[in-house]
Amino acid sequence: MPSIRWIRHVTVNGVKCTLEIMVGVQHIADRCYVRINQEPEFWFTPQSDSRDEVVKEATQLLYQRLQGAEVLNLDGTPFQWE
Repeated sequence: MPSIRWIRHVTVNGVKCTLEIMVGVQHIADRCYVRINQEPEFWFTPQSDSRDEVVKEATQLLYQRLQGAEVLNLDGTPFQWE
């Protein structure tokens, strides 16, 4: 099934991880989830149908899930949540 995704490869507490946001299937905001690596998807209904707003809302969900963990880009720089 084709879908629209936002994917970032990072390290979380020194372990390589993939952060994934599904922004939609047929169009933006029709089906959305966040996932870390191969964990089960956390489905949510976004408050907006703007791609940028969906990604912003989803990254906040990921941020809350990873709060307290050290999240870095693969080059060792701090991951930007915005």
